Amino acid sequence: MATEDSELASFNAAKMKHLVVAPQRLGPFELSIHKLPRRMRETFTDVFGRDVGQTWESVHVIPTFQSTTVDLVGLGADVEQEKDLCLEQFVAFANLLCKRVNGLGYWADYTDPASGLPALGDRGVGVYPEVQAAQYLFKYDVINTGCCSLLSHPAFGTSVYPATLFSTAPAGVLEEILQQIKEEGVTFAQS
Repeated sequence: MATEDSELASFNAAKMKHLVVAPQRLGPFELSIHKLPRRMRETFTDVFGRDVGQTWESVHVIPTFQSTTVDLVGLGADVEQEKDLCLEQFVAFANLLCKRVNGLGYWADYTDPASGLPALGDRGVGVYPEVQAAQYLFKYDVINTGCCSLLSHPAFGTSVYPATLFSTAPAGVLEEILQQIKEEGVTFAQS
């Protein structure tokens, strides 16, 4: 899925040693596919309660980012409304992708960005740290606001909503499914 977006064209793949598929656009999402880094395996096991043992190399991380119309550093009804909209869009997309991946016999799940807990499957004892994981995978800046940490995306700044999926499907299979979704013109806005 090639893109011509200037904000994606300037990313630095050399900084992302686990990158398998470069950042691309799909509807409101910027997404990419990464091998699960060794450093994140314990977190993965804590979150999903599963040890993939000999198949660690098959686990992929699919981080997504949505640009928001308001800076998520702020507080108020407009910020909460924006977060709710982004969550609804992400859940619609994640459910569609996971359903298609699971239908092919592979495992897929996503974490609820608000809680860090798995959405579809078994839960472990931990929560997925969206901001810290994005910082590790992309080397993005993080802003500590005292009560929480916020991601600073190079194109969106702090007007960004990160959310992540995981799968054991090969990257090529994931790319094919993403391309199908794109060609079908699926939208993720909730009515």
